[in-house]
Amino acid sequence: MSVELPLPKASPRDFAAWLVGRRMRTIVINSSMEPTLQPGDHCFVKPYLGLAEPEPGHVVMVEHPEYGNIVKRIHHIEADGSLWLIGDNAHAENAKDSRHSGAVKRTHLRGRVVSVTRAGQNR
Repeated sequence: MSVELPLPKASPRDFAAWLVGRRMRTIVINSSMEPTLQPGDHCFVKPYLGLAEPEPGHVVMVEHPEYGNIVKRIHHIEADGSLWLIGDNAHAENAKDSRHSGAVKRTHLRGRVVSVTRAGQNR
């Protein structure tokens, strides 16, 4: 599995894209993605619109059938196209990822996390 570089800090361009509906935004609520993402971080998500393919190592947001919107890293993509998602922090309590609930259908993929505003920093 390839590992991404740290996520870049959100720029004014990310905020503008969010304001006009070209980005989604979600807030990290637990420690399952530490150290990459911390609770309270705001993530900007670029929808997959068929222009790019998800790859192992990408940090993505999916609409999980049991847990709602969650942010995880793609570990691998199964032969049927389902995504095996894991959090970066294997020791997090209540981690909701594929180790507990299996792969997620690709149709649940919302987009790729492209930038972040750290908790406690100006948004």
